[in-house]
Amino acid sequence: MANGLKEVSIGIDANNNVDPNLRGGGDESVAIGDSAASGIRNINTQTTAVGSNAAAGNNPNVISTGATAIGAEANAQNMNTTAVGLIASAFGARSTALGAVSQANFDDTTAIGANTIASGTISIAIGSNANAGDSVSSEGSNPIGNQLGFQNANNTAIGTNSQAGVVSLGQTNNTSLGVSAAANGQMTTAVGASSFAGGNNSAAFGAGSAAGGLSAKVDPNSGLQIPFSTSNTTAIGVGAQAGSTADGQNNATALGQAAQANALNATALGQATVANVAGATAIGQGAQANFANSTAIGQGAIANAINSVAIGQGSIASQPNTVSVGAPGAERRVTN
Repeated sequence: MANGLKEVSIGIDANNNVDPNLRGGGDESVAIGDSAASGIRNINTQTTAVGSNAAAGNNPNVISTGATAIGAEANAQNMNTTAVGLIASAFGARSTALGAVSQANFDDTTAIGANTIASGTISIAIGSNANAGDSVSSEGSNPIGNQLGFQNANNTAIGTNSQAGVVSLGQTNNTSLGVSAAANGQMTTAVGASSFAGGNNSAAFGAGSAAGGLSAKVDPNSGLQIPFSTSNTTAIGVGAQAGSTADGQNNATALGQAAQANALNATALGQATVANVAGATAIGQGAQANFANSTAIGQGAIANAINSVAIGQGSIASQPNTVSVGAPGAERRVTN
């Protein structure tokens, strides 16, 4: 039934599924499809609903001028919102949901892809099952509700099954890019398939890389594992790890395929380098700094004592407070 000025209603019960006292059908609105509902006279105008049970701006409690819903059961209920796809929903002002069962739940959010969710204010989710700023429990519901949308803002998740800011309240300014990439902390970045960045100011670049890690603790609201409490970690390279095994592994840096720097102030530079104790530095392919404040520089160099330094290919420093220069059999040792 066409009730508004310059309104178009096509389909069984189109614009008839609202309270007749509200005069369903806004001015300059379009409703096409069985039970489609578009706008409310003198309240929500310039709305468009196309598809069976599609709804655009038909809620009298929400100003929804300019709302557009296209697809069976698509729902757009706020100013200038757009929902396109089967059961797609856009509830935040200026929000956009494109894809079957996609959700753009807060102001200025964008969800693109099947089953995507963008719930934190100014958040973006792109890719099948991508999730930006929405915490979903193992039972499949969001127990945190509106708190999450307002407190988990400015998150961006791009890629199938990617996540950004979905574990706990207050996880903001996170970016994940890649299949199953996850950036769940404060100002973290994860780029690469299955990459992970947690804690604060962490960055992971490379497939399977990890800057920060998941603890055994579970968030009481979301039911998801909480990232370790780490800050300023950087992992660059396929499978690189920095500060990913315990709380407090701050300022760790791993650069290179399979490089490991899982300790406070640890640095590992080179393929398969290892610096997993506090203050350790390993530089060169396969170099290992295995004790606190030890340093190994050179391919295959190993520092195997506290405050020891091994310099050169294959060099081994096995005594505390010593510097070993050169390969075994030709090394020179300097003792403090």
